[in-house]
Amino acid sequence: MVSASSSGPLHPRAYEAGRHGTVRHRPPTILHDGPQKRTDGVVDERDLSAVRRAYAAWNEHDLDAFVEECSPEIEMHSYMLRLLPQSKFVGHEGIRRWAVAVREPWREFVVESLGFYPLGDRVLVAVRLHGYLEGGDAPVEARLGHLMSVRDAKIVLFEAFGSVEDAAAAAGVSRDELARHAVGAPDGRPPG
Repeated sequence: MVSASSSGPLHPRAYEAGRHGTVRHRPPTILHDGPQKRTDGVVDERDLSAVRRAYAAWNEHDLDAFVEECSPEIEMHSYMLRLLPQSKFVGHEGIRRWAVAVREPWREFVVESLGFYPLGDRVLVAVRLHGYLEGGDAPVEARLGHLMSVRDAKIVLFEAFGSVEDAAAAAGVSRDELARHAVGAPDGRPPG
């Protein structure tokens, strides 16, 4: 089973690039009407550690530990459930309902973090989802982008997108710009 792991301290330039980086005004592909990003801070190492712990807890099937990394007011926008009547989940109970709904069709399901990208007051996580559906023998794989806002080391907004490009666009950066923000990416480049 693959789990998120810490890649060491953040590089100081990642903070500066995120704080003063160029913002593109390209409309993102968003499948929901979520809240706007926060503007009152910059992701720090405590915030990034909370995100990493959340991924580790998810892959260890420890829902209580995952919920612990989330604010009681968390808002989750699920990419995998976007075609169902409910793809937005709020609060700890909402996260628990989301987790049951997402895991239900899977026999085995892992979300591998490929890279963490602090982008000012948000964190973009490039992920590779892989596993097996119930009753199926063929492996299923997808690469997605997760965009999170974190306050006081608690995830307050979790938005899932169908690609890293869509998540980056929602954060106001191009895929090429992500390389300047890489923390924990194997080669410092956006996965592709």
